[in-house]
Amino acid sequence: MLPRDVSIQIRSMDCEALLTWSGFDGDDGFEAFSIEVRGGTDEPKRFDFGGCVVWSLRRTTRLLARDELRASGGFKYPDVRTYEWEWIGSDLKLVVTYEGTRLHEEFLFQEPQIAVDRLFIDTYDGRLS
Repeated sequence: MLPRDVSIQIRSMDCEALLTWSGFDGDDGFEAFSIEVRGGTDEPKRFDFGGCVVWSLRRTTRLLARDELRASGGFKYPDVRTYEWEWIGSDLKLVVTYEGTRLHEEFLFQEPQIAVDRLFIDTYDGRLS
């Protein structure tokens, strides 16, 4: 049986991010995707993107395994919201934008440590029963 929720944690010296896909529908989608970033003494910043397909999780895990150097996604929830990850040497950059509010946030994770919960994706791909 597949878990309904999946998370990935990214940590560096200055900040950390928690990526969460929640509410798997039993087919090919999640009810919600969010990224929460904490850094220094700042309050956590949560970015909600709404529902998405399993592909967004798969693409992100490929990026974090360094199979790809860049990954992005776009959603309309309720305005157009995008995120983009990019490897720059050994550092990982995240850019989040919300068109409606003109939000634009950038975060740099220097030499990050990454913890990927592989149970969902391995089971979904048939590698685990």
